[in-house]
Amino acid sequence: MADMLWSALSYLGAAVLAYHALALLNVLYKTLLASGPKLSKKYGEWAVVTGATDGVGKAMSFELARKGCRRALRPPRAAVV
Repeated sequence: MADMLWSALSYLGAAVLAYHALALLNVLYKTLLASGPKLSKKYGEWAVVTGATDGVGKAMSFELARKGCRRALRPPRAAVV
């Protein structure tokens, strides 16, 4: 009787572990690999990026270009250009 209980609990534990492993893989896929929605269909084909010479603005500009958006870039200060 004890062996059957241990077997049942082992199978239950394996099922729970598999469920959580698949949930983690799903989150990793959606976060790292899936391309997401096409931005130009949702928002139009142009984007204005302020602060595009460094930091987050520069990264956003590159990401928008990778996804196919045309960009109008504006530096945070006129002296940077």
